[in-house]
Amino acid sequence: MKVLHAAALDDNPAFGHFQAAAAAQGIDLEFSVEAFWRGEPAGWDVLHLQWPEALFGWRAPTTGELSELHDRLNGWRRATRVAALVHNSRPHYSTDPGYEALYDTVFQAVDGVVHMGRASLVEYEARYPHLRELPHAIVPLGLASAFRANVSRDDARGVLRLRPEDFVVTAFGALRHTEEIRLLLKGFGRTRVKRKRLVVAARKIPLAQSRTGTALLLARIAADPRMRLSVGRLPDDRVPVYVNAADVLVLPRKQVMSSGVVPLGFTVGRVVVGPARGVVGEILAETGNPTFDPERPGSLAMALEEGRRLARAGKGEWNRAYGQTHWSWDRIASLYADFYRTLNELPTGNDRRT
Repeated sequence: MKVLHAAALDDNPAFGHFQAAAAAQGIDLEFSVEAFWRGEPAGWDVLHLQWPEALFGWRAPTTGELSELHDRLNGWRRATRVAALVHNSRPHYSTDPGYEALYDTVFQAVDGVVHMGRASLVEYEARYPHLRELPHAIVPLGLASAFRANVSRDDARGVLRLRPEDFVVTAFGALRHTEEIRLLLKGFGRTRVKRKRLVVAARKIPLAQSRTGTALLLARIAADPRMRLSVGRLPDDRVPVYVNAADVLVLPRKQVMSSGVVPLGFTVGRVVVGPARGVVGEILAETGNPTFDPERPGSLAMALEEGRRLARAGKGEWNRAYGQTHWSWDRIASLYADFYRTLNELPTGNDRRT
């Protein structure tokens, strides 16, 4: 079976692991946006769309580009089956109507949808009622296997100038809005724990929203001796230092559907704290990890305190075992293989849906 994922292989460090596991299932995966736009649909069994915005270089498309996308998707539908994976409700913190039209164009053209949790399925079926008649699958994110470097907790803390007895909270990944930084700082500030330390490894920072506000918040973090700050994408071999130093990984999101921080935390055996929203909140609640109300910084503080208690009780190792059982790439590839076979039972051609 040949499957084209309309994304770049380096868009996600996990794609290589997915590709190898899928090969063991008899699935030939290729990752390419160019092949979607310029390749011939004939010969492919499934076109799998990842992030819709990835089709346009992570920007909102113009009206003309949306028309071209509509035509291109119709061309694929005449030859093969089209699936989409739901990562987000919409692009984070964007008000550009081009994004709304982009998502509408994509999800009107699919033959089946993959969700990372039930929260995604419920939201998308409410938004697009026609999806209720199509095949769906719930497939969790796989383990963050690319970051399994053998760095001990104490060695990682030594690199970051942290002590073994510190309670360390790490916020890893993009910070997309100043409100997320404020939520993080307020929640951490209200946490009633001695020797608390905050490590912020921000792949992206929200300069577009408020350059002055962001600069002030970042300066506050940099000036606080309890905090460590890194801005920019970390090399893969540095990621384990930041996550293995932590007792708790925190996801300070107000708007979220899914996040790679959750499987990252489970991969390295850490407690994960996140908002009680979307698939993130669903998975954390199901696995007994703390959640918080993102409108209440005090709720985040209580979740971090609970995270400390759970970390001391061995919850991180429980998370690691859970991830290895439920989120291995062999299992993920098997679930996708079943879904792709279901799609292959559908007829091709634009008249296959009434």
